[in-house]
Amino acid sequence: AGAAAGAATTSLGAAALAAAASDVRWHERPEHCGWLTKKGEHTTTWRKRWFVLKDRRLGWFMTNEVGAASKPRGVLNLAGAASVCGATKGDAGKANAVELIGCADAVKAGAKFLVADSERECDAWVAAMDRAIRGETAATPAPATAAAGGVRGG
Repeated sequence: AGAAAGAATTSLGAAALAAAASDVRWHERPEHCGWLTKKGEHTTTWRKRWFVLKDRRLGWFMTNEVGAASKPRGVLNLAGAASVCGATKGDAGKANAVELIGCADAVKAGAKFLVADSERECDAWVAAMDRAIRGETAATPAPATAAAGGVRGG
């Protein structure tokens, strides 16, 4: 539990992470999910993680097999972010990056920039995270331009 717990704390601390993640049923109908690459919390190497967006929280896991007993490696509360946008390769260091703006926890957790495998996936993540930051859910009707992008659930 020592190494795993240390890796899971991110900027929140173990108790806060457990509280932030405990009331989220990550495996049930996520608003968006998929592979993104993020920087490590303690090193600056890029690591691929399975991300799940649910209830205005963005959690990441080592594997895409997320079940009832799965615990995230880290969680960000997107209600604390100012906005999200696509980032340039010059800013992020990689193409197809999503930038979380005004979210101190994201910076501390190595998740200020998250990199998708394609431009289409990047756009879909930006749209999904934007809805979460604004307090909308996948069930909340959004303008046609914001809804495009293939957000999938469950």
